[in-house]
Amino acid sequence: MFVKSQITFEDFGKLDLRVGEVREVGEVKGSNKLLKLTVDFGEELGTRTIYAGIKRWYGGQDLLGRKFIFVVNLRPKTFRIGEEDYTSEGMVLAGSIDSEAVLYAFDKDIPPGSRVT
Repeated sequence: MFVKSQITFEDFGKLDLRVGEVREVGEVKGSNKLLKLTVDFGEELGTRTIYAGIKRWYGGQDLLGRKFIFVVNLRPKTFRIGEEDYTSEGMVLAGSIDSEAVLYAFDKDIPPGSRVT
């Protein structure tokens, strides 16, 4: 098993992990991997667009209204598919079992925008 190099507690503390609620899910033309997620992070952070490479394992109806953990302080990433530019404003966290993406489900209700510590 490959383990990445160690980081300090201070490095980890730079991550801003938040609960986000998926409000909309859209297809990305020309991609068989990406889904466009419109995610609500509550009053403080508002709504953001996040592109996630989870289409192989999750359909739109699987995600709508559900809450997941996101990294919200990544620099926006712009990428091109065909002639279209897309900008992702965060990243959803997922586990992996035998190359399958698995999203964390909360066992209690938690408001969008809540910090994950």
